[in-house]
Amino acid sequence: MVSRLRVTAHPVALSENARTVLARRYLLRDDANRVVETPEQLLARVAEAIAAAEPDAEAGSRWAQRFYDEMAALRFLPNSPTLMNAGTGRGTLAACFVLPVEDTLESIMSTAQAAAMVQKYGGGTGFAFSRLRGTGEPIASTNGSACGPVSVLQHYDDVSRLVTQGGKREGANMAVLRADHPDVRAFIHAKDDGVSAQRFNISIAPSAGVGLWRLISSMKISPGSPLHQAARAISSSSARASSLPRGSP
Repeated sequence: MVSRLRVTAHPVALSENARTVLARRYLLRDDANRVVETPEQLLARVAEAIAAAEPDAEAGSRWAQRFYDEMAALRFLPNSPTLMNAGTGRGTLAACFVLPVEDTLESIMSTAQAAAMVQKYGGGTGFAFSRLRGTGEPIASTNGSACGPVSVLQHYDDVSRLVTQGGKREGANMAVLRADHPDVRAFIHAKDDGVSAQRFNISIAPSAGVGLWRLISSMKISPGSPLHQAARAISSSSARASSLPRGSP
Protein backbone atom coordinates (compact mmCIF):
# COMPACT_ATOMS: atom_id res chain seq x y z
CA MET A 1 0.00 0.00 0.00
CA VAL A 2 2.93 2.34 0.63
CA SER A 3 3.74 2.55 -3.08
CA ARG A 4 0.18 3.62 -3.85
CA LEU A 5 0.23 6.65 -1.57
CA ARG A 6 0.85 9.92 -3.40
CA VAL A 7 3.77 10.76 -1.15
CA THR A 8 6.03 12.64 -3.55
CA ALA A 9 3.09 14.69 -4.81
CA HIS A 10 2.47 15.96 -1.29
CA PRO A 11 5.83 16.67 0.41
CA VAL A 12 5.75 17.96 3.96
CA ALA A 13 6.59 21.65 4.38
CA LEU A 14 8.63 21.73 7.59
CA SER A 15 10.99 24.22 9.15
CA GLU A 16 14.58 23.26 9.80
CA ASN A 17 13.85 23.05 13.52
CA ALA A 18 10.92 20.72 12.90
CA ARG A 19 13.07 18.44 10.76
CA THR A 20 15.71 18.37 13.49
CA VAL A 21 13.14 17.33 16.10
CA LEU A 22 11.74 14.68 13.76
CA ALA A 23 15.18 13.21 13.18
CA ARG A 24 16.03 13.25 16.86
CA ARG A 25 12.80 11.74 18.22
CA TYR A 26 10.48 10.33 15.57
CA LEU A 27 12.15 9.02 12.42
CA LEU A 28 13.03 5.33 12.39
CA ARG A 29 16.65 4.32 12.86
CA ASP A 30 18.61 1.18 12.04
CA ASP A 31 20.74 -0.90 14.39
CA ALA A 32 23.62 1.53 13.90
CA ASN A 33 21.36 4.41 15.03
CA ARG A 34 21.26 5.95 11.54
CA VAL A 35 18.05 7.63 10.38
CA VAL A 36 16.42 5.44 7.72
CA GLU A 37 13.16 7.33 7.19
CA THR A 38 12.14 10.65 5.65
CA PRO A 39 9.32 12.80 7.07
CA GLU A 40 7.13 11.72 4.15
CA GLN A 41 7.85 8.07 4.85
CA LEU A 42 7.01 8.58 8.51
CA LEU A 43 3.60 10.00 7.62
CA ALA A 44 2.99 7.19 5.14
CA ARG A 45 3.87 4.64 7.81
CA VAL A 46 1.45 6.22 10.28
CA ALA A 47 -1.33 6.69 7.71
CA GLU A 48 -1.22 3.06 6.61
CA ALA A 49 -1.03 1.68 10.12
CA ILE A 50 -4.10 3.63 11.22
CA ALA A 51 -6.05 2.92 8.04
CA ALA A 52 -5.38 -0.81 8.46
CA ALA A 53 -8.32 -0.85 10.88
CA GLU A 54 -10.70 -0.45 7.92
CA PRO A 55 -12.62 -3.65 7.03
CA ASP A 56 -11.54 -3.86 3.38
CA ALA A 57 -8.50 -2.95 1.28
CA GLU A 58 -10.26 -0.30 -0.82
CA ALA A 59 -11.42 1.64 2.23
CA GLY A 60 -8.00 1.20 3.81
CA SER A 61 -6.25 2.67 0.77
CA ARG A 62 -8.67 5.58 0.60
CA TRP A 63 -8.33 6.46 4.27
CA ALA A 64 -4.55 5.99 4.24
CA GLN A 65 -4.26 8.58 1.48
CA ARG A 66 -6.62 10.94 3.27
CA PHE A 67 -4.72 10.59 6.54
CA TYR A 68 -1.45 11.22 4.72
CA ASP A 69 -2.74 14.31 2.91
CA GLU A 70 -4.10 15.84 6.14
CA MET A 71 -0.84 15.24 7.98
CA ALA A 72 1.34 16.44 5.09
CA ALA A 73 -0.65 19.68 5.03
CA LEU A 74 -0.20 19.94 8.83
CA ARG A 75 -3.96 20.16 9.28
CA PHE A 76 -3.86 17.12 11.54
CA LEU A 77 -1.12 15.37 13.48
CA PRO A 78 -1.55 12.49 15.94
CA ASN A 79 0.17 12.27 19.29
CA SER A 80 3.85 11.46 19.73
CA PRO A 81 3.45 7.73 20.50
CA THR A 82 1.51 7.28 17.26
CA LEU A 83 4.18 9.08 15.24
CA MET A 84 6.90 7.04 16.92
CA ASN A 85 5.29 3.61 17.00
CA ALA A 86 2.52 3.20 14.40
CA GLY A 87 3.44 0.52 11.90
CA THR A 88 6.50 -0.65 13.83
CA GLY A 89 4.87 -3.44 15.82
CA ARG A 90 6.15 -2.07 19.11
CA GLY A 91 5.14 0.47 21.70
CA THR A 92 1.75 2.06 22.24
CA LEU A 93 -0.38 4.51 20.27
CA ALA A 94 -1.95 6.02 23.40
CA ALA A 95 -0.31 9.06 24.98
CA CYS A 96 -1.91 9.39 28.41
CA PHE A 97 -2.54 6.81 31.12
CA VAL A 98 -4.16 7.49 34.50
CA LEU A 99 -2.86 5.06 37.14
CA PRO A 100 -4.49 4.48 40.53
CA VAL A 101 -2.61 5.20 43.76
CA GLU A 102 -4.18 3.70 46.87
CA ASP A 103 -3.10 4.32 50.46
CA THR A 104 -0.98 1.18 50.79
CA LEU A 105 2.70 0.48 50.21
CA GLU A 106 1.77 -2.33 47.83
CA SER A 107 -0.28 0.03 45.66
CA ILE A 108 2.34 2.78 45.71
CA MET A 109 5.09 0.43 44.55
CA SER A 110 3.05 -1.50 41.99
CA THR A 111 1.90 1.78 40.45
CA ALA A 112 5.53 2.92 40.18
CA GLN A 113 6.32 -0.26 38.25
CA ALA A 114 3.29 0.19 35.99
CA ALA A 115 4.31 3.79 35.29
CA ALA A 116 7.81 2.68 34.31
CA MET A 117 6.42 0.16 31.82
CA VAL A 118 3.95 2.67 30.34
CA GLN A 119 6.73 5.20 29.82
CA LYS A 120 9.08 2.57 28.41
CA TYR A 121 6.61 2.07 25.56
CA GLY A 122 5.98 5.76 24.89
CA GLY A 123 3.09 6.79 27.15
CA GLY A 124 2.79 9.50 29.76
CA THR A 125 1.26 8.93 33.18
CA GLY A 126 -1.07 10.78 35.53
CA PHE A 127 -1.73 10.16 39.20
CA ALA A 128 -4.25 11.35 41.79
CA PHE A 129 -2.58 11.36 45.20
CA SER A 130 -5.60 12.42 47.25
CA ARG A 131 -6.18 8.95 48.73
CA LEU A 132 -2.78 9.01 50.42
CA ARG A 133 -2.86 9.98 54.08
CA GLY A 134 -1.06 13.13 55.20
CA THR A 135 2.57 13.34 56.26
CA GLY A 136 3.13 12.01 59.77
CA GLU A 137 -0.18 10.22 60.12
CA PRO A 138 0.12 6.84 61.86
CA ILE A 139 0.46 3.51 60.07
CA ALA A 140 -1.15 0.86 62.26
CA SER A 141 0.57 -2.15 60.66
CA THR A 142 4.09 -0.89 61.40
CA ASN A 143 3.57 1.63 64.21
CA GLY A 144 5.28 4.06 61.86
CA SER A 145 4.12 7.27 60.22
CA ALA A 146 3.15 8.09 56.65
CA CYS A 147 5.60 9.80 54.32
CA GLY A 148 2.81 11.75 52.57
CA PRO A 149 2.01 12.52 48.92
CA VAL A 150 5.08 14.69 48.26
CA SER A 151 7.48 11.86 49.10
CA VAL A 152 5.55 9.50 46.82
CA LEU A 153 5.63 12.18 44.11
CA GLN A 154 9.41 12.42 44.41
CA HIS A 155 9.76 8.64 44.25
CA TYR A 156 7.72 8.51 41.04
CA ASP A 157 9.84 11.33 39.62
CA ASP A 158 12.98 9.28 40.31
CA VAL A 159 11.42 6.29 38.53
CA SER A 160 10.57 8.51 35.57
CA ARG A 161 14.14 9.81 35.44
CA LEU A 162 15.38 6.26 34.85
CA VAL A 163 13.03 5.64 31.93
CA THR A 164 12.84 7.35 28.56
CA GLN A 165 9.45 7.38 26.83
CA GLY A 166 9.70 4.85 24.04
CA GLY A 167 13.48 5.29 24.14
CA LYS A 168 13.04 8.83 22.78
CA ARG A 169 12.55 11.32 25.64
CA GLU A 170 12.28 11.60 29.40
CA GLY A 171 9.12 10.37 31.07
CA ALA A 172 6.29 12.88 31.54
CA ASN A 173 3.77 12.91 34.38
CA MET A 174 0.81 14.74 35.89
CA ALA A 175 0.16 14.81 39.64
CA VAL A 176 -3.16 15.93 41.13
CA LEU A 177 -4.07 16.53 44.78
CA ARG A 178 -7.35 17.73 46.23
CA ALA A 179 -7.29 21.22 47.69
CA ASP A 180 -8.59 19.91 51.02
CA HIS A 181 -5.73 17.43 51.54
CA PRO A 182 -3.63 18.36 54.61
CA ASP A 183 -0.41 18.35 52.54
CA VAL A 184 -1.73 20.65 49.83
CA ARG A 185 0.68 23.53 50.52
CA ALA A 186 3.75 21.29 50.48
CA PHE A 187 2.43 19.70 47.30
CA ILE A 188 2.05 23.07 45.58
CA HIS A 189 5.69 23.91 46.33
CA ALA A 190 7.14 20.45 45.66
CA LYS A 191 9.10 21.75 42.64
CA ASP A 192 10.33 25.02 44.09
CA ASP A 193 13.91 23.83 44.59
CA GLY A 194 14.32 23.30 40.84
CA VAL A 195 15.45 19.71 41.40
CA SER A 196 12.54 17.72 42.82
CA ALA A 197 9.63 16.45 40.72
CA GLN A 198 10.89 18.14 37.56
CA ARG A 199 9.26 15.51 35.33
CA PHE A 200 5.84 16.35 36.75
CA ASN A 201 3.19 18.92 36.10
CA ILE A 202 1.38 19.63 39.36
CA SER A 203 -2.31 20.47 39.61
CA ILE A 204 -4.69 21.13 42.49
CA ALA A 205 -8.26 19.81 42.35
CA PRO A 206 -10.36 22.53 44.03
CA SER A 207 -13.31 21.91 46.29
CA ALA A 208 -16.49 23.91 45.80
CA GLY A 209 -16.62 27.45 47.08
CA VAL A 210 -14.15 30.23 47.76
CA GLY A 211 -14.46 30.53 51.53
CA LEU A 212 -12.82 28.09 53.91
CA TRP A 213 -11.72 24.58 52.97
CA ARG A 214 -11.51 22.01 55.74
CA LEU A 215 -8.30 20.00 55.41
CA ILE A 216 -9.47 16.40 55.62
CA SER A 217 -7.28 13.55 56.82
CA SER A 218 -7.85 10.47 54.70
CA MET A 219 -7.70 8.40 57.90
CA LYS A 220 -9.68 10.97 59.91
CA ILE A 221 -7.18 10.73 62.77
CA SER A 222 -5.43 14.11 62.72
CA PRO A 223 -5.00 15.34 66.29
CA GLY A 224 -6.60 18.51 67.56
CA SER A 225 -9.31 20.66 66.11
CA PRO A 226 -10.30 20.53 62.43
CA LEU A 227 -7.85 22.49 60.29
CA HIS A 228 -8.96 25.11 57.83
CA GLN A 229 -7.21 26.91 55.02
CA ALA A 230 -8.53 29.91 53.15
CA ALA A 231 -9.43 28.87 49.63
CA ARG A 232 -8.16 32.14 48.24
CA ALA A 233 -4.79 31.66 49.95
CA ILE A 234 -4.36 28.18 48.49
CA SER A 235 -5.43 29.39 45.05
CA SER A 236 -3.00 32.31 45.23
CA SER A 237 -0.18 30.04 46.35
CA SER A 238 -0.86 27.69 43.45
CA ALA A 239 -0.97 30.60 40.99
CA ARG A 240 2.34 31.99 42.24
CA ALA A 241 3.96 28.57 41.95
CA SER A 242 2.74 28.20 38.37
CA SER A 243 4.40 31.48 37.37
CA LEU A 244 7.89 30.28 38.28
CA PRO A 245 10.31 29.35 35.46
CA ARG A 246 9.73 25.60 35.86
CA GLY A 247 6.43 26.06 34.01
CA SER A 248 4.16 23.73 35.99
CA PRO A 249 0.45 24.62 35.85
